[in-house]
Amino acid sequence: MTRFTRTALAALITLTHLATLGQGQAATQNLQQLGYVGGNTRTLVLTDLRDLLLADAEVPDFQPPSPGAEKPLEPEGDAAKIAVRAKEWQRMLNLWIEPPLDPKLDALQVLDNGTVVAQLSDADHAWLRRFLELQRRERVPVQVECTILEGAKGSLAKLVPKRAGNFLSTEERIALIAAAKRATGVHVLQAPSLRVLSRARANLDCYNEFQYVKDYSLCVVQPGARTLAVPTVDSVKDGLGITARTVFLDGGKIGLEVQFERSLVAQPIRTKTVRLDVDGGRDFEVALPEVQTQRLEFAASLADGGSVYFLGPGSAPEKELLVLGTASGVKKQ
Repeated sequence: MTRFTRTALAALITLTHLATLGQGQAATQNLQQLGYVGGNTRTLVLTDLRDLLLADAEVPDFQPPSPGAEKPLEPEGDAAKIAVRAKEWQRMLNLWIEPPLDPKLDALQVLDNGTVVAQLSDADHAWLRRFLELQRRERVPVQVECTILEGAKGSLAKLVPKRAGNFLSTEERIALIAAAKRATGVHVLQAPSLRVLSRARANLDCYNEFQYVKDYSLCVVQPGARTLAVPTVDSVKDGLGITARTVFLDGGKIGLEVQFERSLVAQPIRTKTVRLDVDGGRDFEVALPEVQTQRLEFAASLADGGSVYFLGPGSAPEKELLVLGTASGVKKQ
């Protein structure tokens, strides 16, 4: 870590230091973008993150394959791996830093060479030091659980604690789920669980895929110059997909990010008949699936074993949905 005082000389030294790290002219531009001005209450500090970025590169993000999609190429060489992970670290630091950055005074940038350039208050610098020390300690997985409940409108709101905020302790979560199972008309739709290594991402997809005839095209084939109706086949998904990221934070807390998507295909699938100029005119059937999609994205700082919940509309106007996210550090046996 390199620390500079608030003087014009510090800016010059910083520029020289960045140039020695291989940034060249880009270093000048980065420093200008930071808006460094001597005389304010911010201090400029450079920190080397290459060890953490390379450690993260050893755990590639898992992305579920799509039909026919080619596997993305992994970056080769340490420099390329560091540059790719630097973007994720930029996003992660901006999201979790406490106190939040002041856009008029603060600047925090993770360069492609693995250097953090931070012009911050003393409080934010202290948070950044503690955060990096924490990440360099033992790296353990986090157990993430997402419980999805659906019930009549108003029925789920009655089950949550009557207080400000939407965070739950372990005991409150257990009591809420037990009460939901006893309640009339409330159903536990899904309760998927996945284990995520700290600072990594994991996906869980629970989908049924329906293929259907979307349309027809006419094709003239030989011999005989016959006209055939060639179906265009498409697919829709019915089910649940979850993407989770985790990171350990100050005070034994866990930073949890979740992207939740639920797709419901209306049954039975509607169809219609189209008449095509085949064999003098024939009727063909195509499907018209109706898909209802619900999405939720959130980021929350949770106590180890704690939960956060969100209420929203259900699969019909008279229903509501409750999504409950829980994060627990996995202890070594």
